[in-house]
Amino acid sequence: MKRAIVYRGYNDRDELLYIGMTQNFAERMKGHRSEKPWWRTEVARIEQDAPRGRKAAFAAERRQIGLLQPRYNERRVFRDGFATYSMRIESEKFDRLREIAVAEHHTVAQKLRVMIEREIADHEARATA
Repeated sequence: MKRAIVYRGYNDRDELLYIGMTQNFAERMKGHRSEKPWWRTEVARIEQDAPRGRKAAFAAERRQIGLLQPRYNERRVFRDGFATYSMRIESEKFDRLREIAVAEHHTVAQKLRVMIEREIADHEARATA
């Protein structure tokens, strides 16, 4: 049985592009090169960790994606003091949201909460008008 690993792909400016988990690294890299055009042109280096077992690797992958928010991962987990949100956001839209949040001195999760609360308040105001 092959050992599960967590890998991180970076561009030539050391920006994190992708985090993944696999038990067959060579096959997974081959798949990325054929399935993701950006993988061939943007990934300059890859780091690997080998947690103890598949469950630990999966948990490490999810945790790292949530904390590090790589550009090309499709799912991002945001945490605040109250709940965990899981949603799909296109990479370009997420990058723009992160820029707005940083400019306003918020985390992405804080900015999303403000946007959601504003939308709910607007909806309630329209409903009572």
